[in-house]
Amino acid sequence: MTRTGPSRLAYLGLSLLIFATDQLTKWIIARHLTLYESVQVIPGFFNLTYIHNRGVIFGLFSDISNPFLQSLILILSMISFILIAIFFFFIRHESVWASIGFAFVLGGALGNTWDRVTQGYVIDFLDFYYGPYHWPSFNIADAAISIGVGMLILHMLGAQWHPSEHKADSGMMENQTES
Repeated sequence: MTRTGPSRLAYLGLSLLIFATDQLTKWIIARHLTLYESVQVIPGFFNLTYIHNRGVIFGLFSDISNPFLQSLILILSMISFILIAIFFFFIRHESVWASIGFAFVLGGALGNTWDRVTQGYVIDFLDFYYGPYHWPSFNIADAAISIGVGMLILHMLGAQWHPSEHKADSGMMENQTES
């Protein structure tokens, strides 16, 4: 069976591009801002704010100071990355959108896992808010993971919403080949 669409290497390249962009933006922030410094970009909506996140995505559990729990977060990050890599490399994806979704998740997971292994924390800096409503700070890796998971969910929902079309198409093809 021939495979149409980009090769797995193209998706790996996308993952590595996301990883590189994530690491570059974190390096720029750490180099040009001091910890907890905030630079207003769009007044009343968006700041660049340099923080260290020892928790998980979007700062959940970041106030944990227990070394055991921090080690557990690191171990879970590494296990998650390994599982995502297995899905990415060893499970066949027929859909371009599912492959792109996995590439985004893999690149983001690699970015945050790399930080946890090398620094013990993740640099977050994208700070969105409106009046008293404030979204937790995040980074390019978090955004890529969220976008990738969203694409995978939409892909799965699309497959759930249209299963009869796929069966009807395959049944029609079988009937045509039998005649």
